[in-house]
Amino acid sequence: MFHSLSELYRSHPVFLGALAMALANAAITAMPSPRPNGSQFYAWAFNFLHSAVGAISRIVAQYKNGNGNASEAP
Repeated sequence: MFHSLSELYRSHPVFLGALAMALANAAITAMPSPRPNGSQFYAWAFNFLHSAVGAISRIVAQYKNGNGNASEAP
């Protein structure tokens, strides 16, 4: 039994990192599309976050496939 969050993290850092990435990915992809006359900041944040998640997903997919070279396209 884990008595603290730090003890849990020290025991399972990869699993908790993957869980955090999955939750962040789900939250970002669930964002509604910006409206044409909506907030410019929301449109920027929407595009930035989707671009960042796409880049991270590409890197993870390359390492998952055993490529290990993040500069090559999958």
